[in-house]
Amino acid sequence: PGPVGNVSVSVLSSTEINVTWIQPKEPNGIVSLFRVVYSVLEERNTRKRREENNQIEEDVPGNTTSATINRLNKYTNYTLSVIAVNDFDGRRLLGDKGVPVTFRTDEDAPSAPKDVKVMSIRDKPTQLMVHWNRPDVPNGIIRRYTVFYLMVGDRIVTWNNITVDQFFTTANLTGLREYTTYSIQVQAHTNKPGSRSQYVVGTTGEGST
Repeated sequence: PGPVGNVSVSVLSSTEINVTWIQPKEPNGIVSLFRVVYSVLEERNTRKRREENNQIEEDVPGNTTSATINRLNKYTNYTLSVIAVNDFDGRRLLGDKGVPVTFRTDEDAPSAPKDVKVMSIRDKPTQLMVHWNRPDVPNGIIRRYTVFYLMVGDRIVTWNNITVDQFFTTANLTGLREYTTYSIQVQAHTNKPGSRSQYVVGTTGEGST
């Protein structure tokens, strides 16, 4: 069969798409099925991503001109083709692959920032410095970070927070009590808030007497 026409992809979420097409102008027989073929377009520098770059195929009945594909990787570029398939004399005859289309799945919540560390600052007993590493799985573009902090033992559990620009992985907490222990978490944001990091604690320095 000839190539299918008007292949179009609608991104439904970070892991799901809908694909539509029209029957080939030259079927050269009865189309028994359509094969949707897709693979990761953008290879990243990890073994996992290289393995996932392998081509995946899903077959749908020949009287169908749409398919929903799920279990995709979040915020990932793909290339996709739809191929018409005829059955002839017990054999499957694959049609023209046509021009592939490309798409990217939506953003989603990032994983938690890593390796959060808290340090007191010499001669600044009302401040703490917080440092972290970017999430392993950003699932999109990191737009900002939120640093949450709470005085340990405080009966009123009200988290204070500050917002940090996406380009920085360090923050200074100011206006704290001297020689006091604080519990701290960091959260990354794409277009969705991610998981908070594990609690870490830091203690401010002693003030001068």
